[in-house]
Amino acid sequence: MSGKMIDYLSSGTADYAYLLDIDPQNEMVETGDKTQIIHTFDDGSVRVARKSDQSYFDIEYSLSVLTEAQAETIIDLWHDTDKANGSENTFYWVHPIDGDNYVVRFMGLVKRKRTHQMYLYSSIDSIKLRVEAYALSGAI
Repeated sequence: MSGKMIDYLSSGTADYAYLLDIDPQNEMVETGDKTQIIHTFDDGSVRVARKSDQSYFDIEYSLSVLTEAQAETIIDLWHDTDKANGSENTFYWVHPIDGDNYVVRFMGLVKRKRTHQMYLYSSIDSIKLRVEAYALSGAI
């Protein structure tokens, strides 16, 4: 195994066939997890109740400088009921480093920020995505 997300996910198809491919402009944080409940007892022992062996990953990054068209695309993706509809529907996202395509959903609000000094540009301080599967070949 290479340690890439694709190694720990099953394949899937997104609810909405759109590929978000705007690269992060600062750091990108990947957090891997499993659905588990951890119980810590008075004696310091730990017991883990496993709900699933399936891994999932959360991605968080910012987009400091976006054109208005890029920002509007992301805002429309989040709000449109036929697209992502907030966190309801999944869509495709390309990992900017490994180049693999994944099935993701928004896991937080999308906040666009504008300043009068740079009125032709916007920024989105934080995009949070839940990576649920890798995209089947030819699905996009």
